[in-house]
Amino acid sequence: MGTWLALALAATTLAHPFDGDGAGEAADASRNTQVYLYLEPGLARVECLMWLPAALERLGHPAVQDLLLPDEARARLIAAARETAPSWCRLRVNRVNQQGGIVSATVLKGMPGRSETIGAKDATPVIEGMMGLIWHFDLPPHVESVELEWAGFDGTVTKVPVTIFFGSQAESGQELTPDGPALSWKNDGLLPDPPPLAAVPLVAGKASYPLPAGAMVWMVLGVVSVIVAGRPLRQKPVVLGGVLLMVVAGTWLLWPVWQVPVAVPGAKAPEVTTAQATGILSSLVENVYRSFDQNSESAVYDVLKRSVNGPLLQNLYLQTSQALTLDGQDGTRVKVNDLYVHVENVTPLQGREGFVADCQWTARGTVGHWGHLHQRLNRYTAKIDVEPVDGAWKMTGLEVLEERRL
Repeated sequence: MGTWLALALAATTLAHPFDGDGAGEAADASRNTQVYLYLEPGLARVECLMWLPAALERLGHPAVQDLLLPDEARARLIAAARETAPSWCRLRVNRVNQQGGIVSATVLKGMPGRSETIGAKDATPVIEGMMGLIWHFDLPPHVESVELEWAGFDGTVTKVPVTIFFGSQAESGQELTPDGPALSWKNDGLLPDPPPLAAVPLVAGKASYPLPAGAMVWMVLGVVSVIVAGRPLRQKPVVLGGVLLMVVAGTWLLWPVWQVPVAVPGAKAPEVTTAQATGILSSLVENVYRSFDQNSESAVYDVLKRSVNGPLLQNLYLQTSQALTLDGQDGTRVKVNDLYVHVENVTPLQGREGFVADCQWTARGTVGHWGHLHQRLNRYTAKIDVEPVDGAWKMTGLEVLEERRL
């Protein structure tokens, strides 16, 4: 056993972050590394927490001369983890290898479920610290089975307990070992397929009347045919009568078949009621949150622009991304599970079609990170501009008046 790990295990009066009781040494080496598998829409996230003395030993123990990890040693440790750890974790979904890799390596303090990030210039107590690693893998919409394989074993790490999180549920009790480095999880309906985007109510058109375009085209063709045929046709009453009968019959048959709505001159689109605005914004706001279930920035934008238009698109992307991201937690996002939207008042936009809604919505979400599920409940009060764009309602303006975490 390496020098640092031996010294750390000898310090029994200090807390070990994986003990759970907050005091004493690790019961055995299985307490030195823990793995958490989070299954989310489109994403499988694997997180590993490793006791800092064990991480120093596993990754080549950068030179440390005291009980605090110097900044430069922490930087070398993180660099070593990014170089060595990518191959430790592999994932198969529905018996297919998934693309992915390590996205974060950091040093934390505290314990699983109650960890804290460490500032750039904060001292890191080696005995109380943890190395945190995160891998991201693609997850298909329909999941039948997930297989996790751990290849990070050596003399320092001999057992790896695994906890699997799906939605707001979790399963624990499985362990990975050098002799059994893989586990399999069967879905069995525990993780449902992501639902489709919410349907946005259609834009109500202006008052119009149906123009029988098909009947008019047929009638014009019939009249032109008679004119082109000229006097010979007109000198044959029976034939002429047959042609005119065909024109009349075709006009009658085509009258209801092909009709084109023509707006009544000067007509305006009907004003949107409060109830209608609630339905429109419930769908639009839900789809805004759902866009952040995507894994890449381009995919988020593709879904977001179905509900948002104009300069608001980029602004809302930045605002929502910041609101859903845990502070200092490596880009991990809250997944909104419940949403309630209420519109208090609707005012027509001045000089253009659409409306301004005095709106309030409450979003409840969960996020798993470092062995713990966090609950978020936020309430927003805002004014939202909504306009028809290419025949669909979209948000074009947003002024947040109040944001509260409940």
